[in-house]
Amino acid sequence: MSQVWDSLRKAVGKDAATPKAVSATTQILRKFTGVEQFEQREFQAFVQGLQDAGIAFLPIDEFVERYGAYYDRHSRHSPGEDAKFGHLKFDIHGDIARPVEMARILNALGVRGLFLAMHRHALNEDWYGTPRMWDAFKEIRDLGHEIGLHADPFHLITTHNDLYEGISNAREDFLKNGFEIRVMTLHGDSRAHIKKHRLQANDFFSDEYRKSKWDGVAPEGQEMLAEHVGQYKHKRLYRKCGIEYVADVNLVHQGKLIVQSPMMYLSDNQRRLRIGHVEGMPKPDRTVEAPELFRITPEFTARAASVLAKRPFLALFHPQWYR
Repeated sequence: MSQVWDSLRKAVGKDAATPKAVSATTQILRKFTGVEQFEQREFQAFVQGLQDAGIAFLPIDEFVERYGAYYDRHSRHSPGEDAKFGHLKFDIHGDIARPVEMARILNALGVRGLFLAMHRHALNEDWYGTPRMWDAFKEIRDLGHEIGLHADPFHLITTHNDLYEGISNAREDFLKNGFEIRVMTLHGDSRAHIKKHRLQANDFFSDEYRKSKWDGVAPEGQEMLAEHVGQYKHKRLYRKCGIEYVADVNLVHQGKLIVQSPMMYLSDNQRRLRIGHVEGMPKPDRTVEAPELFRITPEFTARAASVLAKRPFLALFHPQWYR
């Protein structure tokens, strides 16, 4: 298997998605696969640094159990009592080789993460469904990680006219190739006509686990999306589609929100590591971010460790941005 991935590593350029109708999201992803990128060695040092600070990275089942228990006892916690645990997840978009490399890094550190694969999509159309894709996910799974679904509701609603059906079809595709999908996250759509009206992926759910910013106007050219706003429920997603966990900031288990407030959340979405929803800080300043783009320095690792130790957290990384 390693020989397969050594050859794929050299062919990363071929694995980049090249859709005919290039969306704004695709353009951003292509920009991130240019000269400026994170370094895998700095990512490894970051994870190791957090471990050295006593922070444990838990698989999803154990994380959810401890997360709920932590806040059940929260009223009895002293201000100085640290949680010291989190969960690592990885969104897989336009590259299929680098997720395997990141999975190997975690395995060497004794960490199990959640690798979230998209269904067939413009971002992965060059390699979706190919033997190398299934081989990649098999190696990731064999390294001890879980494969989940990174679902784009805009795409699934447009192509299936029903989000439940779209998710069920995507899940069935993975199941027939040997992958039982029980964890999901939502992929946003950053195309101009969607962003103009601030329509978000969570707006299609009526549970209101996250406050809507939608202005109520249907996106031009995709007016049908407005008909689906608020038409889906997380409980039915669990019962109908078998999605046990929605591993986003508002963490859902079997259709139920575990904790009312959003959890602390680290991500590389802004081209630098950024921690949001940090408790104990003034509301406008509840973020901690790395001072440099595409860098994870020892100094930031130490700062992040002191912050992340305090409360349970999710951490999101995009493997294609790490060389």
